[in-house]
Amino acid sequence: MAIHTSGSRASALRLALARQNNVECAEHQSRATEGVLSNTALGPDLSVVTYVWPYICRQNAAPTSLYLAPPMRHRTIIRDPRDRVRNGHPWIFDNQVVRVEGDPKPGDVVQVFDDRRRPIGQGYFNPASKIQVRILTADLDEPIDDAFFFRKVKEAWAFRQRMVDTTSCRLIFGESDGLPACVADKFGDTIVLQTLSLGMDRWKHSLVEALREMTGVTRFYERNDVPIREKEGLQPIKGFLSDAFTTRFPIVENGLKVQVDVAEGQKTGHFLDQRVNHAAIAPVVAGAHVLDCFTHTGGWLASTLPLKDE
Repeated sequence: MAIHTSGSRASALRLALARQNNVECAEHQSRATEGVLSNTALGPDLSVVTYVWPYICRQNAAPTSLYLAPPMRHRTIIRDPRDRVRNGHPWIFDNQVVRVEGDPKPGDVVQVFDDRRRPIGQGYFNPASKIQVRILTADLDEPIDDAFFFRKVKEAWAFRQRMVDTTSCRLIFGESDGLPACVADKFGDTIVLQTLSLGMDRWKHSLVEALREMTGVTRFYERNDVPIREKEGLQPIKGFLSDAFTTRFPIVENGLKVQVDVAEGQKTGHFLDQRVNHAAIAPVVAGAHVLDCFTHTGGWLASTLPLKDE
């Protein structure tokens, strides 16, 4: 892309190039005599600028190229003496942080290096939280945008489809799916979403759109009414992320019908992450009398019913 130079930055660049080539430029000449900068991108953070000299220069000179330094990225330098984070743990606690370079705002994405300047990855930053950075990717230059979150949701959905019955299931398991502090539970044609950190909450609507496209679900509800969000500087909130719908309805889990309430039930409305354990209890209690003292939606007790003698 070619642009005409103008303003103090362009003048400074012309002067620097002139000095580099021992060329005198008449800064007082009209705009019509100004040169042209050709900007060629070499990557996300590096470009080469070629200055085409105007005829007002008093010495002929070939076009000159300058490599521009990459723009300053926000960086967090951490202590990681046992390589816990470097080996994959996604949490960086505030007492690990040596210093922050740049001026990242809460929720911004930062690059992470250890105090030996070894690269670790990128994560979102929140100085108000004890978990000051949550790692999103080991790639220092991967764009963190809508496409990034779409890929993560797509990968999570593909894995669930391969491993479990996806009629009702936990679709996103937070850090395990590369989406720290994000939980998504699918109850038939409804998805309940939790974004429990500031960095993830910023991408809430992008996550909804990705989940909608991947699963075909159109009913979304957020259950962010949890105290832990206050530690991130967020207010507890719950409500519809789509058109309103009836929030109490039955689902089928392990062949049994269970009534859930995604608005008033605990957490997302039902412990879908315990579905396998609910099924596993059946052979253990076969023929026994079972007392479920602390039931929520009855997932444990209901799983014993097909095998009960009475």
